[in-house]
Amino acid sequence: HSDSESKRESMDWRYHGSSPPHNVKVLRTTETIMMLVFWDTRGMIQVEYLDKGIDITGA
Repeated sequence: HSDSESKRESMDWRYHGSSPPHNVKVLRTTETIMMLVFWDTRGMIQVEYLDKGIDITGA
């Protein structure tokens, strides 16, 4: 795993003839998951995961 800012920061000292280190890019996602939780005095009753793009209204 490498999270270098630039090519210069990702440079590494190594012996002549050795292979360079493998850099793996990590994709950072900002995806959120909406979850509805219903509970009473004894604990959780139901948990629902909503699909993407669904809005919650009073109706």
